[in-house]
Amino acid sequence: VKPSQELKVTELGQFGTKGGEQTMTVTATAAWTISKNEGSDWLTVKPESGNAGTIQVTLTAAENTMTGSRTTTLTVKSGELTKSIDVSQSAANPVMSLDVSTLEFASGSGSKSIKITTNTLWTVVSDQTWCNVSPTSGSGDGAAVSVADVDVEEGEVAEGAAGDGAELDGVGAAAGLAVLDE
Repeated sequence: VKPSQELKVTELGQFGTKGGEQTMTVTATAAWTISKNEGSDWLTVKPESGNAGTIQVTLTAAENTMTGSRTTTLTVKSGELTKSIDVSQSAANPVMSLDVSTLEFASGSGSKSIKITTNTLWTVVSDQTWCNVSPTSGSGDGAAVSVADVDVEEGEVAEGAAGDGAELDGVGAAAGLAVLDE
């Protein structure tokens, strides 16, 4: 008489944005292994294998700084038995900051940069034809937006605030420039 195989795995709750640890129990009548989907570097599983019996497996999720939730599937195999467990993590709230709040240009042409730090898609818009912005959209941290080809008449000063949804208001030639999260 061949003994029956058994594989039981406890369910998990969703990980929060900050990450953390959860424990699941694997009970098997034979040696077992756990694998996860490719691209699931945000989740560690320890141990990833074991012998027959009951063992606690610790899952550790890294903080999710992006605005999309993430999910992976763990596959637990023991002998001919397989169990799949979905593991998910909440999305982060959108965050955006700029390294400057004001750009000032003296008479003549010139260019300056704004560094955008964000975890989401962004768009930059200008309400003046003399104020060219490049690139006008992107995603993620470290984007340097160039405000270039500003052509200010002699004796005028172009200035204004650049911010999350803010407009540029200034003396002389002013432009409305907004950096928006999408």
